Amino acid sequence: MATFVKTSLRVLDPTAGPVARGLTLAARPGTLDGKVVGLLDSSKVLARALLDGIVLELKKDHKIAGVVVRRKPTAWRIATKEMLDELAAESDVVINAIGD
Repeated sequence: MATFVKTSLRVLDPTAGPVARGLTLAARPGTLDGKVVGLLDSSKVLARALLDGIVLELKKDHKIAGVVVRRKPTAWRIATKEMLDELAAESDVVINAIGD
Protein backbone atom coordinates (compact mmCIF):
# COMPACT_ATOMS: atom_id res chain seq x y z
CA MET A 1 0.00 0.00 0.00
CA ALA A 2 1.35 3.41 -0.99
CA THR A 3 1.98 6.01 1.67
CA PHE A 4 1.15 9.60 0.83
CA VAL A 5 2.90 12.40 2.62
CA LYS A 6 1.15 15.69 2.80
CA THR A 7 3.46 18.35 1.35
CA SER A 8 3.03 21.98 0.81
CA LEU A 9 4.63 24.49 -1.45
CA ARG A 10 5.17 28.02 -0.28
CA VAL A 11 5.47 30.50 -3.11
CA LEU A 12 7.15 33.81 -2.42
CA ASP A 13 6.53 36.74 -4.70
CA PRO A 14 9.81 38.71 -4.95
CA THR A 15 8.13 41.67 -6.61
CA ALA A 16 7.02 44.58 -4.57
CA GLY A 17 4.49 47.20 -5.35
CA PRO A 18 5.58 50.69 -6.26
CA VAL A 19 7.13 52.74 -3.52
CA ALA A 20 6.10 56.36 -3.44
CA ARG A 21 9.03 58.64 -2.78
CA GLY A 22 10.00 62.13 -3.67
CA LEU A 23 12.42 62.31 -6.54
CA THR A 24 14.00 65.28 -8.21
CA LEU A 25 15.56 64.71 -11.61
CA ALA A 26 18.89 66.29 -12.43
CA ALA A 27 18.70 69.42 -14.54
CA ARG A 28 18.77 68.76 -18.29
CA PRO A 29 20.55 71.11 -20.67
CA GLY A 30 18.42 72.68 -23.38
CA THR A 31 20.83 71.34 -26.00
CA LEU A 32 23.87 69.10 -26.26
CA ASP A 33 25.59 71.52 -28.63
CA GLY A 34 28.95 72.47 -27.14
CA LYS A 35 28.52 70.00 -24.27
CA VAL A 36 30.86 67.24 -23.13
CA VAL A 37 29.15 63.86 -22.89
CA GLY A 38 30.38 61.50 -20.21
CA LEU A 39 30.04 57.75 -20.67
CA LEU A 40 30.02 55.25 -17.81
CA ASP A 41 30.84 51.81 -19.17
CA SER A 42 29.62 49.01 -16.89
CA SER A 43 32.23 46.53 -18.24
CA LYS A 44 29.50 44.23 -19.56
CA VAL A 45 30.15 42.67 -22.95
CA LEU A 46 28.21 45.12 -25.11
CA ALA A 47 28.24 48.24 -22.90
CA ARG A 48 30.91 50.12 -24.84
CA ALA A 49 29.38 49.24 -28.21
CA LEU A 50 26.02 50.52 -26.98
CA LEU A 51 27.54 53.75 -25.67
CA ASP A 52 29.52 54.31 -28.87
CA GLY A 53 26.33 53.83 -30.88
CA ILE A 54 24.48 56.34 -28.72
CA VAL A 55 27.26 58.91 -29.21
CA LEU A 56 27.18 58.38 -32.99
CA GLU A 57 23.44 59.03 -32.98
CA LEU A 58 23.80 62.11 -30.77
CA LYS A 59 26.47 63.54 -33.07
CA LYS A 60 24.01 63.42 -35.98
CA ASP A 61 21.85 66.08 -34.31
CA HIS A 62 24.23 67.86 -31.93
CA LYS A 63 27.64 69.51 -32.03
CA ILE A 64 29.10 67.66 -29.05
CA ALA A 65 32.29 69.28 -27.75
CA GLY A 66 33.82 66.04 -26.52
CA VAL A 67 33.35 62.64 -24.94
CA VAL A 68 34.78 61.44 -21.62
CA VAL A 69 34.74 57.70 -20.88
CA ARG A 70 35.15 55.91 -17.57
CA ARG A 71 34.96 52.12 -17.32
CA LYS A 72 34.16 50.23 -14.15
CA PRO A 73 36.72 47.47 -13.47
CA THR A 74 33.96 44.87 -13.24
CA ALA A 75 30.23 44.86 -13.91
CA TRP A 76 29.29 43.68 -10.43
CA ARG A 77 31.01 46.49 -8.56
CA ILE A 78 29.61 49.96 -8.16
CA ALA A 79 31.42 52.88 -9.70
CA THR A 80 33.78 54.46 -7.20
CA LYS A 81 33.07 57.89 -5.79
CA GLU A 82 36.26 59.12 -7.46
CA MET A 83 35.10 57.85 -10.85
CA LEU A 84 31.70 59.50 -10.46
CA ASP A 85 33.29 62.74 -9.25
CA GLU A 86 35.60 62.77 -12.30
CA LEU A 87 32.67 62.25 -14.65
CA ALA A 88 30.68 64.99 -12.94
CA ALA A 89 33.61 67.42 -13.09
CA GLU A 90 34.58 66.69 -16.72
CA SER A 91 31.13 66.22 -18.30
CA ASP A 92 27.98 68.23 -18.81
CA VAL A 93 25.82 65.10 -19.11
CA VAL A 94 26.51 61.43 -18.36
CA ILE A 95 25.10 58.31 -19.98
CA ASN A 96 25.34 54.96 -18.24
CA ALA A 97 24.96 51.64 -20.09
CA ILE A 98 24.57 48.08 -18.91
CA GLY A 99 25.10 46.39 -22.30
CA ASP A 100 23.77 42.87 -21.79
